Amino acid sequence: SGAILREEIKKELIVGGGLKSSVKTRWSTAWDCCSSVLRLETVFKNMLIDNSKAMNQSLRILVNNRNFWSNVEALANILEPAKNAVKSVECKNTTMADVFFALIQMAISIKALPTETSEELKEFRQKCIQFYNYRWKQFDFELYLLAYFLHPKYRGKGLIPETYQIIQRKALTLWQKIGGGSNSALALAIQMNDYDNYKSPYNFPYVDELQTSSSWWLGCKQSNHYLQELALYILSIVPHSASCERVFSILNWFTQKRRSRLKVEKVSNMARLHSFYISNAQQELNYAGKNLSEDAFNQIMQDYAKSLTLDSDMFEINNDNDDDDPFENLIPEEEEENNDQLNEDDSNLLVGNLIKLNNVNREDIELEEVDHGDLEFSVDDILANVNRLNSKI
Repeated sequence: SGAILREEIKKELIVGGGLKSSVKTRWSTAWDCCSSVLRLETVFKNMLIDNSKAMNQSLRILVNNRNFWSNVEALANILEPAKNAVKSVECKNTTMADVFFALIQMAISIKALPTETSEELKEFRQKCIQFYNYRWKQFDFELYLLAYFLHPKYRGKGLIPETYQIIQRKALTLWQKIGGGSNSALALAIQMNDYDNYKSPYNFPYVDELQTSSSWWLGCKQSNHYLQELALYILSIVPHSASCERVFSILNWFTQKRRSRLKVEKVSNMARLHSFYISNAQQELNYAGKNLSEDAFNQIMQDYAKSLTLDSDMFEINNDNDDDDPFENLIPEEEEENNDQLNEDDSNLLVGNLIKLNNVNREDIELEEVDHGDLEFSVDDILANVNRLNSKI
């Protein structure tokens, strides 16, 4: 049967290969398995038409059962957003807003499950809803709602109007916990209204290919920008432990049975080196990404071995022009004669007309003092003041 299946796949020009196996601990493999079964539906049916004995009795019943294919399709539709969620959540720049968006996509897939096809699908949908609600209660969904609202890519799209009050209350509660007062909380609430209504300085688009959420917020320039401070604080939270798990996998690879005598300090240093070179391969390894011939690669390895033996640098830097003055030709010869004659404009840097140059060192820069107001304030009073101000506009 396996040989016949492979021949049918080639004959039908099926893209994606044959059947995929599933691993319990990997969501992506579960979707791959269901997707491969659906992809080969036509192949299985053609096999039965050509040879009814190509499969056993159980497989023949399943292939000819339309409910089976509906169930597999429904399962694949549920697993696909789960697979995408796991894949996206473990990215380096993932924020809590991305996690919330992934949860919403999973909820949409569950809601779209058909209920009129069969009792099995109806029961399956109810089980999915029950499990989803159970997990949803484990989230601090108000914080995820706030992150979803503050992410410039989403800006709370799709949320009902009543949800905005929950988001604003959560923002003010967090602001109070991190040291904000009544004055700054009122300004924060007003800035949230401006952000929600796309008013300046929040009226420019977010380009996903060129920006991150942090770079977008840093581009919003405004004095006493409390909303920017809160947004950068929340969107900087890493909502996963993927990087830690990768380090654990590396450590497990290092400390095998044949390497049981390695000290903790040495294993730690090895893991740091591994992470550094993986992240900076293009800069640290000169031959990374290049199509080297075998002779060129051997030469690099010989130079590397020689550098270790002689304790010398592997890549030599050309210092033939060290004796040349790098500032020799900065000033044209015709202007060099007048270099000693200063006029009134030469006593100040022209850039000083645009930027304050009084603070030379970063240590000398004094942070502007902000009057946050009373640190013990009522969130309800702040919201009432905001609504009163909005009613006057």
